Amino acid sequence: MGLSKHGQARQSKQMRLSRTCMRLLPDAQQERIHVRRYEPEEARVVIRQSASWQRRFVEERGDTFFHLGDEFYLMTGEEVPPTAHYGGFPQVEDGIGITRFFLDELERYLRRSRPGVLQGQGGTVACGTLIAPTMSRAIEEFNRRTGATLKTIGIENRYLGSEINVSGLLGGSDLTAGLRDDPQSGPIFISRTMISDRTGTLLDDQPLDVVARQLGRPIVPAHTMGEVADYLRRHRPIVRRVA
Repeated sequence: MGLSKHGQARQSKQMRLSRTCMRLLPDAQQERIHVRRYEPEEARVVIRQSASWQRRFVEERGDTFFHLGDEFYLMTGEEVPPTAHYGGFPQVEDGIGITRFFLDELERYLRRSRPGVLQGQGGTVACGTLIAPTMSRAIEEFNRRTGATLKTIGIENRYLGSEINVSGLLGGSDLTAGLRDDPQSGPIFISRTMISDRTGTLLDDQPLDVVARQLGRPIVPAHTMGEVADYLRRHRPIVRRVA
């Protein structure tokens, strides 16, 4: 499960700084339960088990009823389920189906865009390491259609630890560390889920404009590639003709 757009803002700073995922058993002399990430093969088993239950729920209830977090599909390299699977994306704010939603929005934009409409427009798409391979393929498709020269960089989470690999939990210090050596000079596009609705800051409380000044580049939050294209179109360099 991901965090809702308000959930991240509601977390206390102590919780946001926590690097250890554990629980304490009551009345067990404070014995710790250490929680780890699924291994890819374990995730594949969960996907198969879930698919069986989902088919049953469709037969009995007429809908899928429950959905796996996108990370199960992304960590195994399996294709995320089709749009119809998510029944209108009721949990997209929690990250359930957000990858399919993003890919569908990309497909819609590419269908209505003109070839070469963003010829030569550059920039960097910064994202978590989990989504980076999928994002890279999406950006390559976007570039082929529009003529843009965007590139994808997966950012390691140093603030919370490298085991945290989703885009929404990256901090400003992660962006600074991951992009300081990027030779690109264009804008940096990030997911809007990285920005707190309440404070307007990144997870480590850094304001976006401060991080942008540190990198010497504009940082543009966006939900879809259509929003990315709109920004690039509005900020296209003006070429002056010499008489």
